[in-house]
This record gives sequence, C-alpha cells and structure tokens, in this order.
Amino acid sequence: MHIERFEVVKRRAEMALHGNTVYIGGQVADDPSGDIQDQTRQILENIDRLLQSV
Repeated sequence: MHIERFEVVKRRAEMALHGNTVYIGGQVADDPSGDIQDQTRQILENIDRLLQSV
C-alpha cells in the first residue's frame, strides 16, 4: 500500500496518509512564549490545517 506524505521537511513529513489512516506527529506551538492554552490552540489549528489538505 502507498504512503502519501504531506509538508515534507528535512527528515520527516508533518503528516502521512496510509490507507484510511492519517499520522500526524511532532506538532509544537509556533510561538512558545504563550501559556499552555495559547500553545494548545496553535497546535490544534496546525492539526486542523493539515487535516484539511487530505
């Protein structure tokens, strides 16, 4: 089965699709100076953006 990779950077992809399963890893806040709520919001927005591309 084919693995499709999205937003590939140096050594990894932000997201991979294998069959009907999406794998997302390594998500961190773009601005780490915020509190935990701000960082969580940023991470969830990144995940939403990635999932919209599938």
